[in-house]
Amino acid sequence: DLLSCVKDHLQRAGRQPADVMKAMRGVDEDTRNVCAFSLYTHGFGPLAAAHVIESLITVIKQFHSLCPTEQSIRADFAHFSQSTTTEAVATKKDKKDSSNEIDPSIISPRSSDFDIYDSSVLPRIGYDNGVIEMTVGEMRRRILGPEKLTASQICAYLRKAKNQSSLPVLRENLEKCGVIFSDNNKSIHPNTLTSLSETEAIALAIETGTYLNALPPSREMKDNVRNHPAQAYCLRMIAKSIEEAMTRVGRRPEDRNVETVADLHLLRFSMVSHHFGHNFYASVMRWLQYSMS
Repeated sequence: DLLSCVKDHLQRAGRQPADVMKAMRGVDEDTRNVCAFSLYTHGFGPLAAAHVIESLITVIKQFHSLCPTEQSIRADFAHFSQSTTTEAVATKKDKKDSSNEIDPSIISPRSSDFDIYDSSVLPRIGYDNGVIEMTVGEMRRRILGPEKLTASQICAYLRKAKNQSSLPVLRENLEKCGVIFSDNNKSIHPNTLTSLSETEAIALAIETGTYLNALPPSREMKDNVRNHPAQAYCLRMIAKSIEEAMTRVGRRPEDRNVETVADLHLLRFSMVSHHFGHNFYASVMRWLQYSMS
């Protein structure tokens, strides 16, 4: 199986730093290449890319035939795009549907989204980055988006001290910018990406993707592509379709373009991951197309 071969290649370095150092002692060039990718990204890159490949394997299993044509691949993805975003928001009856977790008011950018709310937010990652500017739009996406962050969580997001006086001030300042917390907000459980600003998350996706694109396919991958050209072509078409879908949402928040139900779900994925998820996913799909050539 081609994708299993790709996943095995990405997992050569192991999951722990000690595994990487042990693998580096080998003479296998493919293993050394993945270990270098792991070291450059502090162990994050290969594991994240392998998870993307795992999700793609799940997608492949949903297809009706072993090796569909380009037309059938596009048809499979097209059925997600039958309704417009406006229709989807207005007619969805299942309140548990993930698309309903996005306030319709943040689907389209506002002119005030580009106003700076806080120009002195300390970064979580990176060296010599100085401070980060948080916009009103980013506050809206955290509070009205699928995460539904509370005032206390927003304080943590802005790297501010939390006390009895700071939360009312935060609410008041945001209300002046047109951002109002909902009393019915049920925030998601915070995770690693929750603490990253969009600036940091996008930079992480771009930098990790750059290192991934420098990773050559393994000898086994090349052999499988040569021995199974039809399956390799199929995977290239699937990867291309997914990359186009991820890219269509927009690389940055101000670039977002939401026209279909599929776009709405991808927007949720984008917002939950602070614009890391779909950008990195697109990078993996580009690398997969190159590896299957």
